[in-house]
Amino acid sequence: MVKRLNYVNVLANELLGPVSEGDSDITHHDFSHECLDSSKWTYLKQDRLNTIVCIRATNVTVKNAYVINGWLIRDDTVENKKKWMMEALAVKYSQPFFNQLLETHGDMYEAKGGRDTATLWSGITQEKDGVPVGGLLQWCLRETRQSNRQSESQGETIK
Repeated sequence: MVKRLNYVNVLANELLGPVSEGDSDITHHDFSHECLDSSKWTYLKQDRLNTIVCIRATNVTVKNAYVINGWLIRDDTVENKKKWMMEALAVKYSQPFFNQLLETHGDMYEAKGGRDTATLWSGITQEKDGVPVGGLLQWCLRETRQSNRQSESQGETIK
């Protein structure tokens, strides 16, 4: 995350100019759904791969928590992630060049998945109790391709 934030700040600086006096660089707080100060939670389990935190004020347990510099980052829901990815893919694949790639090589993209090692996004689509737990990028790409095909066929019908 630290490397990504550095790149984000470099890009923001190039696109928008230097940060104004009194403002600060973009931090992980700007991307998190909710950040809670460590004074408001207790570690139930802490190791490199599986951190579990209890938020005392609400008695909520957060599994697979991300802790960065003493802050608990609560990630958004899978549904929100899916919605945002679909919005991003709709914009990208509305461009003819990318849409052609998706049409001609879409199966390869879907089967391969992302380079990311996060199981939610990479690999083959999997669900548990109706909620995606793996291969969400594959699902989103497939839905984007089907949506583009429907839009094109409706456009041809109208002409």
